[in-house]
Amino acid sequence: MRSGEAHDVRCLGREEGSAMKENVFGIVAGRPSLALAGRRLTVFYSETFPADLHRRNLQMADAGAEVFMLIVRGGWENDYHTTWFWRDDGVFGDETGRSDGLAIEDQARAVLEKKPDAVFMVRWASEVPLGWAGKHPDELQTGEKGRRRESSYASRLAAEGRAEMARRIVRFVESRPWGSRVIGYMAFGQDEGTTNLAIQDSLFDLSPAMQREFRRFLSEIYGTDEALREAWGDNSVRIATARVPTESEWNRARESGWLHWPDPSLTGRYRDYFLAVRRMLFFQRRTELRAIREAASRPVLTATDALKQPMLGWLIEDAFEAKARGMEYRNILLASGSIGVGPLLDAPELDALITPADYTARSVGFGWESEGIADSLRLRGKMILIEDDARSWATDERGTQGAWRSVAECRAGLLRNLAVAASRGHLPYWMNVGQGYFDDPEVLRIVKEQIPLRKLLLTRPWEETEHAIAMIIDDESPLDEDFTSGFQNLAVLRQRNDHLALTGLPYRVYLFSDLERHDFPLYRMFLFPNLFRLTEERLALIKRRLMRDGRMLVFGPGTGVSDGKRLGPEKAAELMGFPLELVAKAAARRVLAYGGAHPALAGVRGPFVYGDSHAYGPILQPPEFPRKFGAVELGRASVWWHCNRPGLVLKDHGRGASGPFPGSERGEGDCAVVFSMAVPLPACLLRSLALHAGCVPWSDEGDVVAANANMIAVHSARPGKRLLRLPRRARITDALTGGVLNECCDSFEIELCSPDTRVFLMDDPA
Repeated sequence: MRSGEAHDVRCLGREEGSAMKENVFGIVAGRPSLALAGRRLTVFYSETFPADLHRRNLQMADAGAEVFMLIVRGGWENDYHTTWFWRDDGVFGDETGRSDGLAIEDQARAVLEKKPDAVFMVRWASEVPLGWAGKHPDELQTGEKGRRRESSYASRLAAEGRAEMARRIVRFVESRPWGSRVIGYMAFGQDEGTTNLAIQDSLFDLSPAMQREFRRFLSEIYGTDEALREAWGDNSVRIATARVPTESEWNRARESGWLHWPDPSLTGRYRDYFLAVRRMLFFQRRTELRAIREAASRPVLTATDALKQPMLGWLIEDAFEAKARGMEYRNILLASGSIGVGPLLDAPELDALITPADYTARSVGFGWESEGIADSLRLRGKMILIEDDARSWATDERGTQGAWRSVAECRAGLLRNLAVAASRGHLPYWMNVGQGYFDDPEVLRIVKEQIPLRKLLLTRPWEETEHAIAMIIDDESPLDEDFTSGFQNLAVLRQRNDHLALTGLPYRVYLFSDLERHDFPLYRMFLFPNLFRLTEERLALIKRRLMRDGRMLVFGPGTGVSDGKRLGPEKAAELMGFPLELVAKAAARRVLAYGGAHPALAGVRGPFVYGDSHAYGPILQPPEFPRKFGAVELGRASVWWHCNRPGLVLKDHGRGASGPFPGSERGEGDCAVVFSMAVPLPACLLRSLALHAGCVPWSDEGDVVAANANMIAVHSARPGKRLLRLPRRARITDALTGGVLNECCDSFEIELCSPDTRVFLMDDPA
């Protein structure tokens, strides 16, 4: 849909065709949107730091913020995590009589005195009260190092308490004079989707509650001891006495000779534990969100902070505390049940996720990505709210990664964040979690400067472009590994941050399970970094949906090493169209790519090497002479002494990829596939392969490009001229100034400062 066309309105979880004036959340012209009484809302602020919070809220109200986060804070009987709404085991209440100035009533009244038309969301964390924890030690997360304060995901008692707290909060809010101005409730849970037990201690929760629910899960899945014994390969196991694995057992198993992708016959007990935790995660989040819906007397937005699939491979303690846990660090998403999350995204209780932006790459020059699986939400007509809590020189966090060091960095960075989110149908919101990220005249001036642009971009019709790269994450893939993070860190997190965001082309991130949707959008190139398990059903899905129309499909080193029952190269060979060999060894991988030696590498000047020093295996290697099988060697592997093989291979299927020129007609079965023995793939390689599949060049390699069918933004730390190339002829308007650059063109030149972000609107020519 181009700008100016009629707006389609679809309200989620309600009747089709309901008007936005009746609902707070819906789809307007393709864009997930929030409104109150028909007024579109785009400028959100969350003040989370208690000291001086009222002044900071009023400061942002003066700047033009429309929606404010009211935070239910702890402090009951001086415990930070115990709220007035859930005080002890079976003891609930509300904030009547709270006198420390931090009640949600105090927060709302202070804002409304300054801004009578302000709108609110209510947010809370759901830690169990201190008194509850003392009475229910068997319901608390427990590792080999001891018991923690947080409740186990297996605790049904904790879920019931959270649900009652949610109901109490909603009813209290609706009883207040300002209650009708609340459009949503953000139930953050007791963590941000990854347990502290997993982060700091263990993959496995050994609490009695977890032991009980694990056995319940096994009973429902297997039914008999005989079926369990066959699945685990253990003739002595019984459902009634089966135990949760321990960290020590897992470490001993890995030391016994596991490779990174172990034989599935060795890991059944572990996989069942993680699948059980997945079910418990779903139960905990859905129970709390459902309680909000049941208690609310009118439509409201319901959201939670979880499902950080783009962060697969997150070395969180290294990233925040430089603890040097390294690539053998446990997979914290897996340990927290955050795998195969498509059904939870589909749940009717869930309207949105609300998550931070990735903290591991925020400096100017990098891209900007939500921790939550944002594009999969938008695909479902749901919403992602992304915290824009950028630090700067204005606070004592000026030395943290990515903090703005100058006004120029602040302007370019905040504008990048807005443009990336707007281009993908996401909603960013400003947030302070420390001592005044926006407490500076220059920062506030930039905020005010960008508010009209925010209102423009976040209400503009949204339509996808096919001229982009889609990274397809298999979020069930950790089940096929040795449960460490190193490979996923390279293949997903570092691939996205260090290379995919810097191709000079737009990109998206989806779940593999999204391919099953009839409305899944098609792009010129698809990148599969972690598709370890290939079944007949998955093969058929890829061939039917993606291997057509001249598209490019790129696969990483572990592609198809397992069918879920045994290791082998057969399924990968069937997918690629040439034979592969699976060698039971582990090694680091590097590839020397022949830049410029083939049309698919025409966008790269000369040879280049990529890969990493992290060792993993078994080693899936292409044939020595791929031309015998109609394939082309694009690069040479440097892996180990007995591997004299190509490391980068391309195979045309049918008439192959579309090529860089228009008019190259392709249809069913026409595509190109590329197999790489190493990750991450560099930006120059990704860009060249995408252009070979007919993707428009957009901007230069190294630039962050945020684009869809009716906008393009370019962010870079490199100054100089750029030629921006578009997929269609359009009228080009500078989104910030309103000036028209060209009435009708399919390319135009700009000049960037260092750093800089420019945003342009693409509309149909007059």
